[in-house]
Amino acid sequence: MALLCAAVLLHLISAKEFVLTPLPFKEDALEPFISKTTISTHYNKHHGGYVKKLNAAVASDARLQDREIVDFISNSRDYERKIVNLASQIFNHQFYWQGINPNQINRDDDKSDNNNKPSGLSQELYDLIVADFESFESFETEFKSRAKKHFGSGWVWFVIDSRNPRLRITEGHDADCPISYGDTPLLTIDIWEHAYYLDYKNERARYVDEFWKRINWGFVSQQFVDAQKSKKEL
Repeated sequence: MALLCAAVLLHLISAKEFVLTPLPFKEDALEPFISKTTISTHYNKHHGGYVKKLNAAVASDARLQDREIVDFISNSRDYERKIVNLASQIFNHQFYWQGINPNQINRDDDKSDNNNKPSGLSQELYDLIVADFESFESFETEFKSRAKKHFGSGWVWFVIDSRNPRLRITEGHDADCPISYGDTPLLTIDIWEHAYYLDYKNERARYVDEFWKRINWGFVSQQFVDAQKSKKEL
């Protein structure tokens, strides 16, 4: 299931180079949540830098050519840690961008119905969240808490656990990606300081709270639908 995220997979172009996938929004679209300056630096310098470094590594080793990003991640034991880290950071960033909706602020008074389901979140996934976390509020509290308290750089993920098929929140240090463990990602938040420090300084908690208001629940729900389709096809 972890190989599914078709909307965010990066493919080799004819020149056997990976490309920096365009942002799903304009660089100033997230203001004031995240400034244009932060997005430009984060996307072009950090995300783009990983793409350039992976292309350089692939160009110098024929064994790495004709591969896709998820190949390096899902088969991480077969590749050097440097290659896996670069591939993971490319995937992680693209997934992060897709999970943000610049046009939606999920305030408490902007629920789609009386059961606190945010707009865009499918009823099926909402029901499973409630079943696995006891309530949607508990899910929100755990996600935010894990992101605020995570020590150092990394990512917090909402995933489908492959070992015990249920919904789970996980943490990954540095470039860690759930695909390496066979899990299916549904949502992530970037908690490397370059994602927020220019705008929030050391107030990571405020960044996390603002991120929650702008989650693209439609994207999250689609990842879940794709995972279910794949499961049926196996």
